[in-house]
Amino acid sequence: MTICGINLGGFGTGAIVEGNTINLHTNVYDNIRGINYVGGSNGIIQGNSITIDDDEEGLSVRGILVAQDLDGAGGDNNTISGNNVDLTNSRASDIGIYLGANTTANAGSGNQFQGAGVNISDNGAGNAVNISGG
Repeated sequence: MTICGINLGGFGTGAIVEGNTINLHTNVYDNIRGINYVGGSNGIIQGNSITIDDDEEGLSVRGILVAQDLDGAGGDNNTISGNNVDLTNSRASDIGIYLGANTTANAGSGNQFQGAGVNISDNGAGNAVNISGG
């Protein structure tokens, strides 16, 4: 099971997720996502404040996850900027922003992280989130 603050799985193109405050406090052993954007392209994820406090060590904790869907669609050309991600438990496996395999051309800047074991995990190609020029 996956627990999500905002789930945009299969949404398609052009989603705007802006200015939300997401606070998740869990004590379950599950996948936990602040914002889950799977299968979407040309979206904007900006200015969100995400706090995840997971009392159990979850299967995977991701502040923001952008990925292709099971058919290999989406995950491209999204803007991810100005988000504040606080993964309060500071586990090495907790990831602030996760860009899935085969994602491309995602960009953004000004994302801030606290308590993440890994700030950004980029498993795609040509992504530039929090990279100079991105």
